[in-house]
Amino acid sequence: GNDGVWANQWTAKKIGIHTFKAQAIKGDYGGTAATTVRVVKKDLWPGYYQWPSNYPKEREPGWSHELQDLTHDDKNWYFSKGDTPEVHKIWKFPITHDLNASVSGPNPSAGILTAPIPPELAAGFHHFGGLDYYEGNLYVALEPIGYASPPKVVVFRASDLKMLAHADVTAYPYPGHHLPYCAIDPRSGLMYSSVDDNVTRLTIHRPMLTQTSSGYDLKLKHVGWFDLVDVAGNQVTVNSVQSCDITENGHLYLVSNDINKGGIYGFSLIEKKQLAFIPVYWKAKFPDYEELEGITIWDLDRPGAPKFANPNWGGQVHLLILDNDLEQLPSPLPP
Repeated sequence: GNDGVWANQWTAKKIGIHTFKAQAIKGDYGGTAATTVRVVKKDLWPGYYQWPSNYPKEREPGWSHELQDLTHDDKNWYFSKGDTPEVHKIWKFPITHDLNASVSGPNPSAGILTAPIPPELAAGFHHFGGLDYYEGNLYVALEPIGYASPPKVVVFRASDLKMLAHADVTAYPYPGHHLPYCAIDPRSGLMYSSVDDNVTRLTIHRPMLTQTSSGYDLKLKHVGWFDLVDVAGNQVTVNSVQSCDITENGHLYLVSNDINKGGIYGFSLIEKKQLAFIPVYWKAKFPDYEELEGITIWDLDRPGAPKFANPNWGGQVHLLILDNDLEQLPSPLPP
């Protein structure tokens, strides 16, 4: 028999959330972070970004397998999960919950909720990508099995994670490609998305969620593109795109897991060019294989910022990193 023989497999269960402080250059403005200032006539960016914290750090809290993205409202964290056998794909935690603590399932009395892929979509779709919070709802990218059909955007009500509606993403180049994320511009309500590789422009949709006699209806109207260019107007190509978030200042942060040029790209929706890049140190190769995944912008240093289980947590740019470890599995091995 195979007693005593071990097999190896990669698991993606440990996570870390790396947080960066957005620091101003003297003379830009009087605040401490670009996300705290509403800019009307001038597009002001942080002068540089510090990396002050990593919390949680390489933790496996029981719900982190194949995490893809994170977002938030004023009182809660939200996380999405990818292609895993677990039913619980969307997670909601109150900010008072310690993300280092182990959790095996939903606990409504503690404000911990979960949601699956909608049953009517489960046969043809398998992978939640990025998610974003906007006006009381979560907009979540959902990818089909085999990518032969168009991907979808699914809307969940944030308060109870009830699925409200979903719609196909059919603008070029879909179907046939990944939909790693969908990010809502809080200023306009427009939704930005892209494929995952060779990204030179983002697709812009106007999501229209309406209540009907039988529930809710979601329509996605394609309204244009956002070309990725540098300050000189040269085309920027981003590979291995994982997620995106947009601030109230019109700052679009795009996460790349590219082993050669990965990090966080910052594009201005006002000036329509790249104005920032945040380098990230991560172990991008096997056997210590980490992946840059989700991003959310939340100014935790501002006056009146919410209090978390970790009192030392601060900063503005929060990056989710997935840690893939090699673990040994006991026999018997499959034939």
